[in-house]
Amino acid sequence: MSSIGIQETLLTAQPSSSSINWEYLLKPSEWYITPQVVMENYVSLGVSFGAIVLAFIIFVFSRSRGIDSTWWKGLKVPKYHFSDRRVLQLWAIFYIPLWISSWLVWIHSGKQWTRALTVYSSHMIVNVLFAVSLWWVKDVSLALLNLFTLIGVAMFTTTQFGAVLQFASIINTPYLFWLLIYTLYFCYFWYVNEGKELLDVNQLKGGSTKKKKKKVGMPERIKEEFKKKIAEQKKKNE
Repeated sequence: MSSIGIQETLLTAQPSSSSINWEYLLKPSEWYITPQVVMENYVSLGVSFGAIVLAFIIFVFSRSRGIDSTWWKGLKVPKYHFSDRRVLQLWAIFYIPLWISSWLVWIHSGKQWTRALTVYSSHMIVNVLFAVSLWWVKDVSLALLNLFTLIGVAMFTTTQFGAVLQFASIINTPYLFWLLIYTLYFCYFWYVNEGKELLDVNQLKGGSTKKKKKKVGMPERIKEEFKKKIAEQKKKNE
């Protein structure tokens, strides 16, 4: 076999970072995550896991600041809602693909810090800020704004991961679906607790302005007093 043929064989034996050849799923020895890969990169695996644990600790600590407060217990809960415990469990579960995908991106980037990892770091900061804004700052509107920002940053992170290793972006898909579903729920949660009240206040302001414009002439109380004085004056004259 010629040298060109050997090179072509070696290239086709490795999965491409920009696309996935699904036949490799049937060949465990050629997977992205194997015992050999873990042994060769266990330090970076531990560091990426530590970053996720740190983010989750901040999330849990912020949650503990407000989850038992009278403010949180006084908020209205929609009929169909996620329990506080379920939200915590799902948030922890969806940290796992973030951990694995960031580790794989580090490996396939030549073990160098790239723009994809910078975007990922920004994403993790926005991620934990949701818990800070909701349970620590105790502001539902700020938390909703943070969720919208988080969706945008998460999608950008997935795109950047896909440019390095498509598999890393694919395993983050469930996390994106979770963010979309939870944001839709949180929009209704915000409406029930703050949004409806804000809209009612704006309507009242508009209504009071219209009423003021319609008020023309003398108030009824002054009219009655004026009529009494006229009647008394007539009696005196008689």
